[in-house]
Amino acid sequence: MNSFCDNVQLAWQVVHATAQAVLSIKRPSQGTEKDEVNVGHHAIVIEGDTFSQTLGLQILAHAGGKFLTEEKQDKGVVAESRLITQEGFASVMEEELVWIFDPLDGSSFKNRQLPEWSVSLGVVSMGNHIGGAIFTPEIFGGFGVLGERTKGVMIYEQGNFRSASNMLSQQRKKSVVFMGLDTYFVSGFSHFVREMAVAIQTTSSTSCALGLAYLVAGKIDALVQPVQAPWDWAAGYPLVEEVGGKFQFFHYRDGSITALARPDVKSYDPVWRNTAFIAGEPDIVDWLFDLLQQNWRRPQ
Repeated sequence: MNSFCDNVQLAWQVVHATAQAVLSIKRPSQGTEKDEVNVGHHAIVIEGDTFSQTLGLQILAHAGGKFLTEEKQDKGVVAESRLITQEGFASVMEEELVWIFDPLDGSSFKNRQLPEWSVSLGVVSMGNHIGGAIFTPEIFGGFGVLGERTKGVMIYEQGNFRSASNMLSQQRKKSVVFMGLDTYFVSGFSHFVREMAVAIQTTSSTSCALGLAYLVAGKIDALVQPVQAPWDWAAGYPLVEEVGGKFQFFHYRDGSITALARPDVKSYDPVWRNTAFIAGEPDIVDWLFDLLQQNWRRPQ
């Protein structure tokens, strides 16, 4: 872990500290409606979301850089000039340091005291995702991943760190693919889901970041996600590639699928979810992406 740059080590400290703090919140919250467009399903903001974000920004306040975060932020935690808004999201491609923070992914699960939730933080420089960290305190006695491009990835499980192994090619029939919940709500994916389910083992992911952590740790073989917000994938993206995986970004903003070699500027819009992906073992990703294109919006 000491081989990672200071910012990646700090990212781990933030996700670990904030997740542990959120874990201490035992009372359920009624939640408020999430102020997002094209989410695909009902979503809420609970006490843990705002509490985690405030704590995380307080820890990061001294570290410099700007912030792209999921929840609306109370004034005074950091200077407003350091918060990236919809009007200025293109600056992610130009800033020397940007922290992309998801303070709580899986709010509904945490609100019901279920374990499938996570906190994640991506580290970006001049549009390059250099590293990140993801952590959940309630699975495997505490589970997380952190890493940096060219310096490897570490897996944290039950209080111990170990180095991540490179992804190995897997027989398709033995592979397991996680699908984000939105996959079931986007009509264009319907035939793809049916065709995929015939050929490969599938199940659902409740947290995009946690699904990416499972992928990096070798617990699953691929993750399919319709359009997501930048904080959903910012931490896991460089880690997947660092362990030899493939991250196939794409969008369907005009109704048809367009492949992206890397996230484009619109991928960082904090209001409109603009970019989807399939990540995982390269051969499986290529097969899934081909299958998706063949079955995209096929007539019923």
